[in-house]
Amino acid sequence: MGTAARLDEQATVEAHLRQLDAEACAAFVADLWAARGYETRREGTVVTATRDDETLRIAVGNADDGQRVDVLVSLGGDQTAPPGGRVVDAAGLAERVWYAVDRSIARELCERHLGAPPAALRPPLRTRLSQRLPTAPEPRVSIVTVVAVAVAVVALAMAGAPQGGGTAGDETPTATPVGSNQTGAVEQALPPGVNGAGIRDLDALAAAHERVVSGRPVTIWVDKQRPDFADGWRLRTYDLDVASNGQRYRVDIATGERGNRTDLGTLYHDGVFSYARIVQDGNVSYRELSPRQVEQSIVPTPSGVATRLVTRYLSTPTTEMVGTVERDGQTLYRVVGTGQPDGPSLRSVDNYTVTADIAASGFVRNLSAEYTTVDGERRYRLTYEVTYGRVDSTTVTPPAWYVERFAGSDVTPTA
Repeated sequence: MGTAARLDEQATVEAHLRQLDAEACAAFVADLWAARGYETRREGTVVTATRDDETLRIAVGNADDGQRVDVLVSLGGDQTAPPGGRVVDAAGLAERVWYAVDRSIARELCERHLGAPPAALRPPLRTRLSQRLPTAPEPRVSIVTVVAVAVAVVALAMAGAPQGGGTAGDETPTATPVGSNQTGAVEQALPPGVNGAGIRDLDALAAAHERVVSGRPVTIWVDKQRPDFADGWRLRTYDLDVASNGQRYRVDIATGERGNRTDLGTLYHDGVFSYARIVQDGNVSYRELSPRQVEQSIVPTPSGVATRLVTRYLSTPTTEMVGTVERDGQTLYRVVGTGQPDGPSLRSVDNYTVTADIAASGFVRNLSAEYTTVDGERRYRLTYEVTYGRVDSTTVTPPAWYVERFAGSDVTPTA
């Protein structure tokens, strides 16, 4: 199937999902997560999905029973993420149908819940109209799991707490090998600083990534593991959820595994000043942070992430182009790096491997690093993952505590 046809079918599935009511959508969600290897149980519009030691509570439309919610399915994407959880809209569900399960299972899910397999579903009006045009439609600009510009966070007051991490995408498609006999045209289509062998110019790739994400509305999810000496040196996972509209940004921080996360606070930057909501030992405090405090915090600013994502995590002595993957109709080039990265914070790690999916523009859409660190006699295998998405469609609403304590009454709050 060609790229255009696949995009049309995915858009069609997304359009039909938006028409489901809450009960029907919950039934679809239960079967989709079951197809992904979870044991699922549905009670009305709430689905409990369990796999190994992970249990997710997935609410469709709303969750007002006071219990925790790990995933809130909002088909229109117009609801606020629950504390420690995330929102999945119709586009996110359609993406999981496309990439998280086998094609045969995807067809069965669509037949059962939408009435027909993807190819037989009636396309939405915009798709039908575009198919009648004599010229090709404008290329679709969507990069669903996330772009750039991560964010500073709850810095000083949380100094000593490890850097936050976020909820990265669930699945990664299989890479298609890149042929060794590439033509000059193929070489020119590769990301800046990248050739058929791997990364040849790290600075060129870093500059290209920074140009793509600078000043654009984006969402970014980061997952990071670090040992916690205060908890018997056990590994803790930190979740960093960032929303930026290019000027204002908001970062929600939590710790713990999915389904059992603890809120650590929020950083909000209103375009001029930065404010923090800090949660420590069950106590909540609020404060304004100076630019220097934000700069020196353990969590990087959005521009800092854009600058360092490539130069820090992809700075390995060896990189290899291993193939391509298709996401949202876009070809991404998969690069794998191994060896000691050239960065002060990573110079003491061992067995380092990093995988990145990079667009032709140089935009590093996904990055996942795995490495071993040594602390005394203790050795830890850690992971660091970054996923970008909602490019040019992310909005940032001031949190209620910011409006109440630091802003005027003309600002619309959100919880």
